[in-house]
Amino acid sequence: MKKNIDRNSSLGSSWSGWLQCCVATLSAILILNLNGVFSVIWGLEQVFSLVILGLCCVIIFNLIGCLSASLCSSGLYIVGFFVIYIISSGIIGVLSDRVDFLTLLLRIITLINSIIIVLTFGLIGRAVRGSKYQMKFSILIFVLFGGAVLSGYIGLLFPKWDQVFATTAADIGRVTGFFLNPNEYGAQAGFLLCFGALLSFTRGNGLWFILGFSLSLSAAFLSQSKAAVMIIVILGVFFIARIIYLGLFSVSKAKAGYFFIAIISIASIYGALFLVRSAGMGQLELDMTRSQEMRSSQLKDLIFEGKIDSTTTTGRTEAAEEGLQIWAESPIVGNGLTALDRMPKFGLGPHNSFIKILGEGGIVVFCAFLYALGRLGWDIIWVSNRSVSFCYLGCLLVLIAVLTASHTALERRNYNAMLGLLVGLSARNNVKVLHKKM
Repeated sequence: MKKNIDRNSSLGSSWSGWLQCCVATLSAILILNLNGVFSVIWGLEQVFSLVILGLCCVIIFNLIGCLSASLCSSGLYIVGFFVIYIISSGIIGVLSDRVDFLTLLLRIITLINSIIIVLTFGLIGRAVRGSKYQMKFSILIFVLFGGAVLSGYIGLLFPKWDQVFATTAADIGRVTGFFLNPNEYGAQAGFLLCFGALLSFTRGNGLWFILGFSLSLSAAFLSQSKAAVMIIVILGVFFIARIIYLGLFSVSKAKAGYFFIAIISIASIYGALFLVRSAGMGQLELDMTRSQEMRSSQLKDLIFEGKIDSTTTTGRTEAAEEGLQIWAESPIVGNGLTALDRMPKFGLGPHNSFIKILGEGGIVVFCAFLYALGRLGWDIIWVSNRSVSFCYLGCLLVLIAVLTASHTALERRNYNAMLGLLVGLSARNNVKVLHKKM
């Protein structure tokens, strides 16, 4: 029985070469944000939507057998949260005068798409087994995230390209590449760092981590995203601690390599923070726009002086306060889907997915979401390989940072894919238990 399960549920099996192509294509479309690229350059929205849906259906159909081994408790709770969110908040939205019905219907369809993508990538992560194919898949994801990050550097070499991907004149010069929002671009840099660390820990080659860390740290600085710089620095410290730990308990020949990587990484963080502080104080001789100078000053105040206000957070504290005020109007069941899409005073959403879920779904749906995230963290912690568990926890930290900085994270397909992938990858820890029972 064990042999059959391994053969039929692994993307590495000989019959599934074409399925691997489907997975690679779907991953590229989502990670490189190809729908957004086509929308900005040619004004064609949702070019790849049907392709995404078709590839998801193909993958789910072929890997549905993996569900017999379970996606782990976290997968069930995350899908359950989405279902509760849609039903509960949808009903409240229909009964509310605050919500437009067509907008509500579109939001429901979007969240259903999110469920499909989470399930698809959960099955992909659950099915990729065997060290050889896990490595191939990890390299694929690293290369795709690397491509997304490197796309931002094109803006430095070809200014016209940067202008194409700028939503407003104020964004010109902020390197974003395939991603219009610098915060989203910073999130891709965070995922790149995590998979670079994963490849280094599993292959025993520190070059993957050094490459991922240098690309992600420089990308975060160039994007001038406060959230991106902070999460990359935090992740850097997180992984450096693991590297030092491995160095302390490794054989004498390997100690020098571990400590060399740690020293280089610490120096990189120090250098990046020095640049942030110098740019914020106007001490760098750079030809920056007024917008860039303002963001540099805000970043310096946030990191070095701990100022958290409307200025340093670019209005996020005001948005959060209004979101909580709207939630207080109906704290138990919420105000319904789309109620916080455009808040009356701020004019936009709350820039925080936790507040948006709380305001739209109430405390019950919000608790369901926190519980689902907690179960995912618990499943990741219990992954048998400690170093791999560290890398997955890093990805989860990036997702939490994105949820904190954006109110559309649950509807972004690239984040849905990463959420599902974490569910599936952490589920592999239960495979040994299943085989023992059989």
